[in-house]
Amino acid sequence: MNAGEGLIMNINNLIYPIVAVASLMILHSYASSEIVQLATQGGYFSGLIQAFMGGYGNTISALIALICSILGITRNLLSAKDGFGSILSGRLIGLVNTLITFIAIFGNGVIIFMKSSDGGEAYTILLGTIIFEIVICAGLILAFFLKPKKIK
Repeated sequence: MNAGEGLIMNINNLIYPIVAVASLMILHSYASSEIVQLATQGGYFSGLIQAFMGGYGNTISALIALICSILGITRNLLSAKDGFGSILSGRLIGLVNTLITFIAIFGNGVIIFMKSSDGGEAYTILLGTIIFEIVICAGLILAFFLKPKKIK
C-alpha cells in the first residue's frame, strides 16, 4: 500500500462522520430555534423529538443525510475485511447508499437554494446557517467518488 491509497482510505473514513455531525447540527439548530421553542412551549427535548420525526418537512434532508452517513460508516467497516461482510457492503449496502446519497444531495441542494434566495431568512432562522448543507453536499459528493479500500 503506497501513501496515496492510505490517504484516500483515511479521508474516506472521515467523510461520513463529518456529514453525520453536520446533519446533527441541523437537527440541533431546528430544535433550538425560536419558532420551534415557541411551538413546543420552550422544551428543547420536544423540539429535538420533532426534528427527528421530520420537523414538518424541514429536517427530512438532514435525516436522509444522517442515514446515508450511518450506512457509509457501516459500509467502510464491513468492506475493510474479506468475506461475507465485504460482499454485503459491496452489493447491498453500496446500492442502497448510492440511492440515498443522490436523494440527500438533491434535498440539501434544494435547501441551499432556498436559504440563499431572497426570501430564505425563515429557513436560516429555522435550520441554522447554510454551511451545514454545503458540508453535507460536498462530503457526500466526495464520498461517492471515493470508494472504500480493502486492507491487505
